[in-house]
Amino acid sequence: NIGSASVPITLAHACEAEAIHPGDSVALLGIGSGLSSIMFALEW
Repeated sequence: NIGSASVPITLAHACEAEAIHPGDSVALLGIGSGLSSIMFALEW
C-alpha cells in the first residue's frame, strides 16, 4: 500500500513513459479514507 505517495509515483511513471510533455495540462486526483480527497491541475 503506497497510500499518499500514489499521486507522485503515478506522475513519475507518466514522465518515464513519456506520456506527458512540457506544456501539457495534467489533472491529478487522490482519494483517502472517509471523505478526504484532493484534486488539482497543473501545467507540466
